[in-house]
Amino acid sequence: MTPLVLYQTDGPVATITFNRPDTLNALDEPVGLELDRIFKSIEKDKNLRVAILTGSGRAFSSGGNLDMIEARTKKRGATNKNELKKFYRVFLNVRKLRIPVIAAINGHAMGAGFCLALACDLRYAATTAKMGANFAKLGLAPGMGGSY
Repeated sequence: MTPLVLYQTDGPVATITFNRPDTLNALDEPVGLELDRIFKSIEKDKNLRVAILTGSGRAFSSGGNLDMIEARTKKRGATNKNELKKFYRVFLNVRKLRIPVIAAINGHAMGAGFCLALACDLRYAATTAKMGANFAKLGLAPGMGGSY
């Protein structure tokens, strides 16, 4: 099975790559679990000085997986609130890493993907990259710190 998130180190540089080009690197729980595992590994590796976060294919991240978001409409409000807080926290743990994280925005960074890029310490974008907080167009309230 192909990993959802690729992780490699080269000396003091860690590279984290979302690896779901077929979904434009949509974010969901399985991706979050992989990212959480990688963040823990980064914290243990005292040789690392910087991390680069990027996406494979033509997008950084298209945002939250729409199938996951639609499935959440069938859950109770309180359950959704608790689960989404946990979901967002995993991705926003990028802010807690002891090393700076550079978002290498190689293509579209939309919704939650855009918020994740904003949570990084620096952002470096391709001239063709498109970014946006398109929550309202989807009938959603901004998540992952998007309104902040």
